[in-house]
Amino acid sequence: MRVFVVEESAALSIRLLERLRAVPELTVIGSAETVTDAMRAIANLVPDVVIIDKEMADGSGFALLHVMKAWRVVERAGPRVLVWTGCQDPRRQAIAAGLGAEAHFDKAREVDLLVDYCRGVTACHG
Repeated sequence: MRVFVVEESAALSIRLLERLRAVPELTVIGSAETVTDAMRAIANLVPDVVIIDKEMADGSGFALLHVMKAWRVVERAGPRVLVWTGCQDPRRQAIAAGLGAEAHFDKAREVDLLVDYCRGVTACHG
């Protein structure tokens, strides 16, 4: 299972990437700190799962969710999208879900749940 991470905080990105790389079934194929870099990389790398932060330095992760939803409509396929965020606003979660986000995870408390979810996606995918 090929995973791509979009996170603006280098420290949080490193923490998550280390945890994901410890799972043998997952292959981290890249990461980005900005929406612009993420869009470019995701189109080229074609991951199975993309983990997105909703708040980015150069814009909102929602912009990336819009692009990825359009990609899935046109291609009739695309990566599964997981959101990991510090903002647990139910209204924003509903918007993200409407744009194709499969699940939400709290950055501060749910890193283990996110990694376990990816492990479960791998079991279903394989």
